[in-house]
Amino acid sequence: VQTLGFSSPLAAVRRTIAGEGIRGFYRGIFPTVPGVWAYNSALMVFAGFNVAMGAIKTHRNEHGQLVSLTDIAVASTLGSLLAGTVTQPFDLLRVRAQIQHSSRFVQSTTLQTLRTIVRVGGLRGLYRGFSLTMMREAPANLFYF
Repeated sequence: VQTLGFSSPLAAVRRTIAGEGIRGFYRGIFPTVPGVWAYNSALMVFAGFNVAMGAIKTHRNEHGQLVSLTDIAVASTLGSLLAGTVTQPFDLLRVRAQIQHSSRFVQSTTLQTLRTIVRVGGLRGLYRGFSLTMMREAPANLFYF
């Protein structure tokens, strides 16, 4: 709040309503919805976990070993990496939309923001902050499994 020039959360609410109306509170929701859906769906974290766990179980069974907690942690981390690879561009678009009033990347639509990111940083630019996201998500996903 303070880094964006607001003296308090209430000041942020007041200035947002005055400057952007109620719509200002929903800035960035368009890229958020598909990103959250993809990340939390069985198609991402759980699918990645299941593929990795299947490979680990096959290896363990061939050697007469049981699956360990470390194996589960590795599979969970791989599931997080798969999901993060798909959802990172959505997260970046959401963040850019939410902070664009204080950013040098000011666009009026999500598509314009996407084009600017790709023009400036290439496809690699869509993954800016990926390592920090994984530092948050991988440990958090350990608790799912």
